Amino acid sequence: QTAMAAVLAWRVGVELGPPSPGSVSGVEVGDRIPARLEVDGLAPFLAWPIAGLAGVVGSTWIKGRLRG
Repeated sequence: QTAMAAVLAWRVGVELGPPSPGSVSGVEVGDRIPARLEVDGLAPFLAWPIAGLAGVVGSTWIKGRLRG
């Protein structure tokens, strides 16, 4: 489920983010054009599940310590 959340967040970021720099017209020398969100590696998609698992393990551990 967390892998699906990572893909969903990436796709929403691409859709709501800035346009592709190639589609911007009327650009002059010195203008700043925001870069489009691109994920070019596997690490961001692995970070979501690992962080989700760490959150579950951490909250379970804390809850167990409070009961004990």
